[in-house]
Amino acid sequence: MNSEGSFDRRTVGKIACGAQAGCPFCRAKFEEWPPLGTPIRILHGDDAGMQGEVVAHEHGSRPRLVVRMMFDPEGWSRTVEQSLQLFLPERLFLIPSWMPHLSFEDAFRLHESLIQGFHASQGEPKRKSAAAIAGAAVSACWWQRLPIAAAEVRTLLLAHEIDVGPAGRFEAFFDFGMEVAIGVGGRPPLKVKRMAPLSRGRYLTPHQQELTRRISGHDYLYSA
Repeated sequence: MNSEGSFDRRTVGKIACGAQAGCPFCRAKFEEWPPLGTPIRILHGDDAGMQGEVVAHEHGSRPRLVVRMMFDPEGWSRTVEQSLQLFLPERLFLIPSWMPHLSFEDAFRLHESLIQGFHASQGEPKRKSAAAIAGAAVSACWWQRLPIAAAEVRTLLLAHEIDVGPAGRFEAFFDFGMEVAIGVGGRPPLKVKRMAPLSRGRYLTPHQQELTRRISGHDYLYSA
């Protein structure tokens, strides 16, 4: 499996469950290199959500794809490394019904936080494990100010067959954690119109949107 060599078998098993449930991030971790000419979708990094075509393979200690992105001028290309950016062949890119209403980048960060939370909580009693995973979710959601409900996070976990106990337990842990984090550090969830799952735009304040446009040249405004 790509890029997850430090995980134990149980955690890799949950990633495999996610792949079977249609999670694009999990599927990408098992994906082999596509042949030349394959259209791909970038799942993580500055070009998350963008489409490209494989034009060459670079071999070496860190193998990479050479990709021509759809917005690049003729003759331009860039390298893509699976362990850093994640990608899927376009034909395999599907958005499952349980995917939260988050951008590529925010969904990826939440997803990775939950997988890391599960990995770190192994060996703990079920109640303590559920609290630890909820804590990982709170950390990701609070810092990004994501307008997401506990039930949506739990649905994502269940899609990966991560058991967080009876209905209501995880939600109580998550809601309490968010209340404490906001009470101590501020940063309440943004009150904005919900975007479609895996959108290119992110939930940003107007100031953040303007700053992002100045730095990267991307327009992260979205319409949902």
